[in-house]
Amino acid sequence: MRFIHAYCDVNDSDVKLAISSKAKIIGFRVKTSPIAKRLAEREKITIVNFEVIYELAQVVRQILERKLKPEIIRKNLGKIKILTIFRTEKNSQIIGGKVLDGEARREAKLEVYRNEEKIGEGKIAKLKKGKEDIESIGKGRECGILYQGNTQLQEDDILEVYIEEKEKTTL
Repeated sequence: MRFIHAYCDVNDSDVKLAISSKAKIIGFRVKTSPIAKRLAEREKITIVNFEVIYELAQVVRQILERKLKPEIIRKNLGKIKILTIFRTEKNSQIIGGKVLDGEARREAKLEVYRNEEKIGEGKIAKLKKGKEDIESIGKGRECGILYQGNTQLQEDDILEVYIEEKEKTTL
């Protein structure tokens, strides 16, 4: 988003410049000529005039904050040791594991470690305790996992479980 700022009255050339650059016009303690108003309305160009500098700063800040992308924050949940592999398919595996630390959650993301080296990524599609589908399971408990990912898991691999949360960024 571009802005054209006016130090003197907003005129039709300011509006034409805004049209060509797809900008908004912001004026501070200026007027807008009638010709410029009509042209801006016809071309759907926004003209905003302010008399108080604080209001101008507040509006510009809000516009810029809407343009900011949220920050992705990684939150580590826990670690799982793979005890056994029950079934392997093209992009998924059914495994049995034990939560070594923290917790495991359904739909959480995974990093796969073998001999302390990261070898891949995936996610927990399903989580089971016995035959029961569960949302999460804590430290020291065993569970069944439907793993989805391209890495072929092996016994004794460690799965680091995490989620990603979006955090609104501000100026």
